[in-house]
Amino acid sequence: RGIILVTCGDMPLLQKESLNRVINSHLKEDNAATVLTADVPAPFGYGRIVRGMDGEVKKIVEELDATYEEKSISEINTGTYCFDAKALLPVLGKLKNNNAKKEFYLTDTLALIRATGGRVGGSKCLEPVEAYGINNRKDLAQAEDILRQRKLRKLMEAGVTIVDPQTTYIDDEVKVSPDTIIWPQTFILGNTKVGSHCRLGPWSFIKDCEIENDVILQATFAESSRVKEGCKIGPFSRIRPNCVVGPHAHLGNFSEIKKTVLGPGSKANHLSYLGDAKVGKNVNIGAGTITCNYDGYLKHKTVVGKDAFIGSNTALVAPVTIGDGAIVGAGSTITQDVAADALALTRAPQVAKDGWAPVFRETKKKE
Repeated sequence: RGIILVTCGDMPLLQKESLNRVINSHLKEDNAATVLTADVPAPFGYGRIVRGMDGEVKKIVEELDATYEEKSISEINTGTYCFDAKALLPVLGKLKNNNAKKEFYLTDTLALIRATGGRVGGSKCLEPVEAYGINNRKDLAQAEDILRQRKLRKLMEAGVTIVDPQTTYIDDEVKVSPDTIIWPQTFILGNTKVGSHCRLGPWSFIKDCEIENDVILQATFAESSRVKEGCKIGPFSRIRPNCVVGPHAHLGNFSEIKKTVLGPGSKANHLSYLGDAKVGKNVNIGAGTITCNYDGYLKHKTVVGKDAFIGSNTALVAPVTIGDGAIVGAGSTITQDVAADALALTRAPQVAKDGWAPVFRETKKKE
């Protein structure tokens, strides 16, 4: 009982609006069957729609079985149908394979339904390109490009600036708020949500992320993470899964974070790695700083308190905690907890020998 809706598995460009249109036409006209059609400039390879004087669909003729006059018809069958179950089921057993391909055509049911007194109607899809079928990898790439441009058009119509649509790749399920600018060579994929007034790209890859308002993200790879309001990311940063950045935090050149919270206003601007870390607000992470979070068997956590200062070229050997307001001198390897507001240093004593360099150079020249 009821309506049977039939669609083809190789038509990825079909839109829900066209499906609703054929269903509504089917019900409004009280049809026994309704076919979704399209007008195309080059109908070669498609079944042609043959209509009667009253506009009702008389039959669908496949390319190999069409006459010269029928091949000139530009209205084609998309392979999408609405059937009344009571009209379709009795005629399925009457299908014959008397055709060039020796196949059983579902299209032949329309003539059989007409022969039993059922009305067959036709409803045109919104865009002819919806009838595009996939037969090889070339067709697949073409269909993907059409889907991509369709998505980009919707975003631009909604107030998103796409600087170069030809080099921008955004998945259909991605959500982007108005007044965001997306620069060339940017990929935004999966279940990603982007706020307003953001600047994304160029050369960025964002997948399954939540990007809040006013974020600048340049030349960055980001996956399965949250970037909060006002953050500045990149260029050449990497945000691995399960990270939270910001708000108003900075992650800069060749810095990487993994399973890390970078607190509000904190900065890791140069050549740093933070893994399995929790960093408080207003912390400065100096260039070359890393968390040594893996001992070869297990991952361990590093905690850095608010307002702490971590000097350049520092190794924080987890598990370790740096207290609020503490200062870690540059070039240190920290293996023990540091108390709040303390200074921690681990450096070998500096040795200076006055006048040594000229003697060394003279010796080398003689050698």
